Order: sequence, then structure tokens, then C-alpha cells
Amino acid sequence: MLRGQSSFLTEKEYSSRQTCLIALTALLNAENLPNHSPKGFNEREIKIRRTMNMVKVYIKGQEDKNLSSFLRYYPARIKNIGFDAVFDRQIIYDFKDGHNHAEVAKCVAKMLVKKYGRKIGKVVFSCIPASSQERNEARNKYFSELVCRLSGAIDGFSHVRVRGERTAVHGTKIKKELRMKRLQEGMNIEVDADFFKNKIVCIWDDVVTTGSSFCAYSNQLEQVGAHVTDGIFLGKTSYKYVQQ
Repeated sequence: MLRGQSSFLTEKEYSSRQTCLIALTALLNAENLPNHSPKGFNEREIKIRRTMNMVKVYIKGQEDKNLSSFLRYYPARIKNIGFDAVFDRQIIYDFKDGHNHAEVAKCVAKMLVKKYGRKIGKVVFSCIPASSQERNEARNKYFSELVCRLSGAIDGFSHVRVRGERTAVHGTKIKKELRMKRLQEGMNIEVDADFFKNKIVCIWDDVVTTGSSFCAYSNQLEQVGAHVTDGIFLGKTSYKYVQQ
């Protein structure tokens, strides 16, 4: 039980910090959670821990890659969803705010080792950059370093830079064609071609919706000779609720 946590917690009483710590600790370690957990929570978290890539991701044109997500992400406008979906959404919100990077990094590191085995030391882990260099360092530098330290993968963070500031497309209501065009025309990401050439690369992003950000970044890396084999996401945007 977390310090200061009461014996019985309602949905509203879970703070963001308590949410991410309980959920991600369960994913990694717990066989059984305390009795005060919400009904069905134990079984759900144990299932997530045992089936790390429980949500498959499909992106048109990227069928040659293994794409998977830890969670389903239901935007706030989607109503009538279960407590499990609310819980998952809070984990994603907390990650974006930088509150649970260590816990998520452990999960990602486990998945990388499971995917690549002894070859992990030859795999580059690369986060899709944020909209500016400052935001990119705040969101991805420590996270990428920790994932690679725990898994043994190569940290690709220092070999990618964002010039100026580009338009953030997550959460922007625009047509898919316009979104892709904006990404391509406004692309101001510099990659170290010599570093990425002939490297096996696994790409990370917090949320995947249309997949346009993944496509643009993957294509840029492949143009300099990288072999992008996998994409891992914390959440996959969904609009129809499916109880886990």
C-alpha cells in the first residue's frame, strides 16, 4: 500500500502518481494486489504483465514491421468506457507529463529483450522526436537512456535533432492526407546518417493514431540506410470500447 493511501479508493481518489505506480508495479512484479484494489483490477494487471504486446497495431504501408502497443487509449471525448480504460488513459497522461518514465522504461526494456534476445546489443532504440529540441530532450532523453541501460540496446537519442520548431500533430483535428503532407513539408528532423546506416532500429512513440508520424520518421531513417523492424507504443488510439 502506498504511503498516505486509504484502505478504500474510489476512481476519483486515485492521484496520477498513485495510478502509475500501482499499475506499472503490478505489470512488472505483482502476482496479487492488495484487497482494496478495484474489482477485476488484479486479474487485468496480471494479464498485461504476462502478455506484454497485447495490442497489435496496423499501419498501412508498414506491414513489414512488427508494431505493438501496451494499452488502448480512448480520448477524453469517448464516453461510456470502463474503469480499466480510464486507468490506462491516466497512465498515458502521466507519461506525457513525465511522472512515470522509469516505470514505463522497465516495461519497454522487457519487451525489447523479449523481441530481440541476444541481438539486443545491435539494436538502436529511437524515439520519434517531439515538436522542438527542448521538448524532445525533456520528454525523451532520460527515458531513452534508461530503456537502453536496462535492456542493453543502443541509445539513438543523441543522433537525432529537431531544428527550430515543427507543428505538433498529436490531437490535431485534420484530415489524414493533410496531416501527412504537413509532416513531410515541415520535417525539420536531422538524423545522423553515418550512425543509422545499416543499423537495426526499433522506434518508440507514446501514442499512435493514424500512424503518419511513425511512417514519416521510419521513412526518413530508411532513406539513410537504417533497417526499421519494430515500432512500440504506449497507447493505441481507439474509439470503440473493448473491455480488457
